Amino acid sequence: MVKIPGIESNRWAPNFSWDRLLSLWHNSGIGGLIIPVSLNDQLSGLFDQVQTLIGKIRDREMESWLIFPVLNNSVFYFRHPESHPVHRTGEDFSFPGWFAPICPTDDQYRSFLGDVIARSLVNLPAHAVILDYARTPYFWEEWGNVIDPHQWPPFCYCERCRLKFEADTNINFGAAKPADWRKWQGEIISGWLAEISGQIQKLFKKTQVGVQLLPLVSDDGNEMCSEWLGQDVHLLQKNAHFFSPLIYEKLLDWHHDDSIAYLVELLKRQKLPVIPSFQVSSIKWDRRKESGDSLPALIERIQPLGIHSATLFHARSLLNEKSIRSILG
Repeated sequence: MVKIPGIESNRWAPNFSWDRLLSLWHNSGIGGLIIPVSLNDQLSGLFDQVQTLIGKIRDREMESWLIFPVLNNSVFYFRHPESHPVHRTGEDFSFPGWFAPICPTDDQYRSFLGDVIARSLVNLPAHAVILDYARTPYFWEEWGNVIDPHQWPPFCYCERCRLKFEADTNINFGAAKPADWRKWQGEIISGWLAEISGQIQKLFKKTQVGVQLLPLVSDDGNEMCSEWLGQDVHLLQKNAHFFSPLIYEKLLDWHHDDSIAYLVELLKRQKLPVIPSFQVSSIKWDRRKESGDSLPALIERIQPLGIHSATLFHARSLLNEKSIRSILG
């Protein structure tokens, strides 16, 4: 699978011809494209552009998949301060940039997200929906990948969350143990997925629901993967048809192939349906071409890892003819 730009509607290049790129993916054995949908209130223009692209995908007998962020939405975050997670100290959690976490007990956001997904599926026929960031901020991209986990609250401790925790568990917040809080937060997020998955299945019975996972890669490698799976996957599996581990191109640069293979194998041993995806940043391709790399060569490299899908990620600049030529070589 290939993840294409479209995180915000104005990042689409409406006059861009996708034919050559789609032909490359199709000839490489890739069966579909993952299309990110913007979580804002300007969906109509995006729908028109994506419908055209989905038609091209269907002409090649490929599948179209939609991906939505669950507990990460910068548009909603900046418009609704009441949705911000809160540290245990009571301090508002503020983190500028793409990672904009949302309080998991914010019913206004939950309603907003459900409406966006429903509207998108009515207008955009999709074989499957992938839910990204279906986890607490602490379990996003920690352990040295992108951010320092110690800067993130393990969960939101706003008054709304505290009151709901006490009501659901009959445990006073001040007397709660970390294990109590972790168990409850897992149930909250699992509840989110159950609600979203149920809504999708009610409206579109043939549309499968998947959850995207990020591999934890560090000096502890395999041990970290096991710990992470225990925190997330077992809480989510009853509400997901499959899991999609996201393999970063930079992880291959860091020679973490063994840890990535371990993650995929661990999921398979637990008899969880796995559809791995591979993320390629087109921004790096000028440098890669100098060393003789090519996209087909990268796809060939990841095959031994059990990865049979790929992701083209180009969020930092408009997709245009020049950048695509850089990727295609």
